[in-house]
Amino acid sequence: MARARWSDGNRREFKEGLWPVWAVVAVLAWVDVVLQLTHSGARWETQIPVATAVGASFRGRVSPTTFGITKVCDVSAGAQRVIRSRRLVADASHDDLLLSLHLSGAGALTQDGRQAVFTPGGAAVYDTSRPYVLSFPGETRQIVVQVPWRDLGVDHARIEAAAARPLPMTLPAVRMLHALATEAVQSAGAQASRLGEPVGRSLAELAAALILECTGQEPFGSPDVRMGLLASIKVDIRHRIADPTLDVSTLARRHHVSVRYVHALFADVAESPASFVRRERLRLAYDLLGHDPKGRHTVAGIARQVGFCDPTTFTRAFRAEFGCTPTEHRATHTGASHEA
Repeated sequence: MARARWSDGNRREFKEGLWPVWAVVAVLAWVDVVLQLTHSGARWETQIPVATAVGASFRGRVSPTTFGITKVCDVSAGAQRVIRSRRLVADASHDDLLLSLHLSGAGALTQDGRQAVFTPGGAAVYDTSRPYVLSFPGETRQIVVQVPWRDLGVDHARIEAAAARPLPMTLPAVRMLHALATEAVQSAGAQASRLGEPVGRSLAELAAALILECTGQEPFGSPDVRMGLLASIKVDIRHRIADPTLDVSTLARRHHVSVRYVHALFADVAESPASFVRRERLRLAYDLLGHDPKGRHTVAGIARQVGFCDPTTFTRAFRAEFGCTPTEHRATHTGASHEA
């Protein structure tokens, strides 16, 4: 963990590079700074020249960890304004994708004439090969994922198109990135040593999937990305199982992919979206009927609870799945629960 608190007396030490560990720098006027992040005594190999302006009482904290090609920083800081100018871009030796996963507080990212307002649970992408401005009016916390954009396997034009666009937590890739990055920073020591390369690849692949998703291209990518998106769609189905209008078109629209892609994801596990939805509805009905020994709910009522509009269709499907009618199951399997 790196901490810094700026005062006029620190300026000479900072400029002469005498600080062994620092990451968030508070300044009373505009100065050019280089974020030299250090972790466990070893210098983190990423330097991103920026200009930072904050108040005299500024405090900040950065906890950086390297996972293979990917760097992850848990950043907590006070009000600040960060500018990466054209001159600073020109002086840089490499270019990276930065993905901010916002946890708390307010802020905004401006790049290429667009502005993304940070909201908790959301995300935004910015590209160090072009100027940008970050503005935070108060205390904030975010996890910043950094990947060299040449390692993403995504056309740079798509990275430019994704920059400074608000990426809400409704996007499956954003939710998965939040979950994985949060877990990574919470168990940084063990994860970095045991699972550094796989975690880094997964974060990079999800970042690439997010860029493709938000720029209109389907993230077919690696098996890990596909399985992650499929798992997210299945969770969504279970949450909305009572909706009789739930269909492949709805799922595709909610997850920002095409109908064809949803079918392709389920084909990876030798299934169709419609068969999965029907099976989940029938499994829920099986449990509801088995725990309704006194018949407080009619078969038609339970059918509606699990998304069947027609009781006859429900009874026919139930018999085909379980070999008995809903009424027979309730009479003979009270208290049972169907295990898939």
